[in-house]
Amino acid sequence: MLSSVAIRSKPDHQSRMIDQLLFGEVCEIMTKKHNYWCRVRSPIDEMEGWCLSHQMYLLTAIEYEKYQLKCAFALDISQSAIGDNKHIPILLGSRLPHCDGISFKMPKESMRYSGQVYFPLQTPFKIEMLLKIARKYLYAPYLEGGRTPFGIDAGGYIQMVFRIFGMNLPRKIEQQSDEGEVLHFVAEGKAGDLAFFTDEDGKINHGGILLDNERIIHSFGMVRIDLLDHYGIFNKNLKIYTHRLRFLKRILPE
Repeated sequence: MLSSVAIRSKPDHQSRMIDQLLFGEVCEIMTKKHNYWCRVRSPIDEMEGWCLSHQMYLLTAIEYEKYQLKCAFALDISQSAIGDNKHIPILLGSRLPHCDGISFKMPKESMRYSGQVYFPLQTPFKIEMLLKIARKYLYAPYLEGGRTPFGIDAGGYIQMVFRIFGMNLPRKIEQQSDEGEVLHFVAEGKAGDLAFFTDEDGKINHGGILLDNERIIHSFGMVRIDLLDHYGIFNKNLKIYTHRLRFLKRILPE
């Protein structure tokens, strides 16, 4: 039970981090390898990679079924969970099973948690709440493969903000761009819509969340707010367009 676990492209500490598992998230073990490495797959987005097997806790089938009940998501950037002789930092977006708002249950113990939580299946969705969570990541440094407020990439940022509200989007930007309904003009955009951008070869390589049809929040160097128009993202500090707009997508229901 750790705050986060690195998922790497190869079973080697020097290989590229392609994803992270946060506290309380589950994965399927695909294969095991010597030197403590195992290949895992996320049931949420089917991302596969390698992690250290001794950083994982094995669940039985019965434990896994119970683990799905009354799940909440942590809303504080970082807040400790207190168990038997341990304090574990719980990061924004971590999953808390069997949560009653004061404590939650892991397979072998209950832990106290004094931070704010969100129950996606029990709380009516409000766009204002989604934008509040999106802003909590402001100034989080860009980190390839990251999904935490202490390091996050563009795809991880979009995925985490929506996942807290029970909407499971793919991990990769290019796969996220296949979701939702296309909007033809920037003027049609509204808060919570997604914008996707291309490189010089026309390949989707970046994305962000609209605050309105003139501003976007995204992870580029850090999570930041920039201007958006029909051409792309305009960075006022650099005084240049940093990304070329491909299209907008509407993920949220009307």
